[in-house]
Amino acid sequence: MAVMKATEINDILNLSTGNETAFTRLIKYVQDDICEYLNNWFEDPIIYRDGNGAIEFVRGNTATATTLADYITDTEAKLSSMGFSTAYEYDIMVRGGGRGNAGIHHVVSLTTEGNKFTLDSTGVLVPVDMDGMQNYEGGCKISLVGWPNALKPYVAQMVYHRFKQPTPSGIRSESIDDYSVTYVNGHSYPTETVAGLAKWRNAILV
Repeated sequence: MAVMKATEINDILNLSTGNETAFTRLIKYVQDDICEYLNNWFEDPIIYRDGNGAIEFVRGNTATATTLADYITDTEAKLSSMGFSTAYEYDIMVRGGGRGNAGIHHVVSLTTEGNKFTLDSTGVLVPVDMDGMQNYEGGCKISLVGWPNALKPYVAQMVYHRFKQPTPSGIRSESIDDYSVTYVNGHSYPTETVAGLAKWRNAILV
């Protein structure tokens, strides 16, 4: 599960079917652009696991006939008691966790014991055992991601724009008659759409 599904883009923008594969690929990139631009990963302030040494990241196996998904374990089995559901899929935000593991991941399942997240990826995680890393930077915090429904129309417009108009490199902004675009992390989006995201923007302290 990302911020939205490709079929929802069709519904919001009143588009015909046929581009779902491309939309699905672009949603993840737009999602990351939005989070970095807003300095907001929509982390739940209540449902999180500050696991430090209890967390281990395990890389899935793509070299065998049976593909194994990436997974994250909690040796103290506190994931479900911290509020993470065992009943449905959702996204999590990882802070810390070693190089390559920070960011948003999609959880396919959580064991009823609360000791293992299985992700929808394979071969993405970097193997890291957090045992003995007791400070926040060296440790790990995992939060539930709560995407607001009101964000979806903006995501839909940004995905469709990237689908129709790939970004020229090295350009920061441009205007054509009454139409203008803003560049976020090197990618172009309609300025009016980007401006609508301001309600979710967090201040960036320097």
